[in-house]
Amino acid sequence: MDQATKYSYNKIIICTDFDKDLKLYRIPHELKSKLKKYKNIKIVNFDYSNPECKKAEIYWGNLIDDKRVKFLSNLKWIHLGCVGCDKIKNLKVLDTIKLTNSAGIMSSSVAESIFTFVFVFLRRFDRCIHLKNEKLLNRKNFDVYFEEVRNIKDCKFLIFGGGNISKIFISKLRYFSKNIDLVSSVFFQNKYVKNYSFKNFKRKKLNYDFVISILPEKIKYNNYFDIKFFKKMNKNSFFINVGRGSVVNEKDLIKCLSNNVIAGAGLDVFKNEPINHLNPLYKLDNCLITPHIAGLFNNYWKAQSDLFFFNLKMFFLNKKLKNIVKIENLYG
Repeated sequence: MDQATKYSYNKIIICTDFDKDLKLYRIPHELKSKLKKYKNIKIVNFDYSNPECKKAEIYWGNLIDDKRVKFLSNLKWIHLGCVGCDKIKNLKVLDTIKLTNSAGIMSSSVAESIFTFVFVFLRRFDRCIHLKNEKLLNRKNFDVYFEEVRNIKDCKFLIFGGGNISKIFISKLRYFSKNIDLVSSVFFQNKYVKNYSFKNFKRKKLNYDFVISILPEKIKYNNYFDIKFFKKMNKNSFFINVGRGSVVNEKDLIKCLSNNVIAGAGLDVFKNEPINHLNPLYKLDNCLITPHIAGLFNNYWKAQSDLFFFNLKMFFLNKKLKNIVKIENLYG
């Protein structure tokens, strides 16, 4: 970043929505202080009433949508602190604006979160949590769950979504299990995995121990996991979702969990976030929920700033940016 002034000869305004109370969505003080040292760069928080925002050429954040793009008429580059570009519906505006995301930064964290769900269910630590809350935690009371405790090497996995998170997860999973199937929109070249497209994956019975969704936000995936799907699953199997909440029919999942159609679920994402305190998922002992933190890790801002400032330098030099989002991949 010390080279910023070397590559920019005119003052440039960066508009950001990283001004929230949560650490994941707030630029750290030391990073802001570093930015302030450069007279040719000014960073401002997004605000419709701030005339400086209208002059911004760069948007850095997660909350950019059609309304904001239209308002920011001078915009030349959008950098997302996440991966998904769900909020921009009018994709034609991106014909004249460069779009990059933070793919790869949080992939390992999400993959490890999937493993956490998997091992908690395999070792039935979720049962231990329940017994602890009831003050009944001992080996005698746990004995009823003896047959539910499994080893990962004996399990079959079905994964939906062939992006970077899947690649990292599968690269680690293959050391534990030899039974990995993947359903993805693009061909996934991996000798350890049997790859299906959505068109050719049609089964009456899903004989897997774990079904894992890492699907993005797309209309064609809305409510893909519904009661018909869950009823195809083995009653001793688990469903895990770390992709997007929109792909799951939540009412159907709650019904299936309540009636033990499947053994359990691990959910990090939901259709409406944060989930309402009255949501039935809170009361289900066979459902583990986390508040959309699968990708969170303590060095996020180091990785985020390294990527952003590299791209900032490339932007000034009019060179190719890292993590360019292909607009054609956003359709559908």
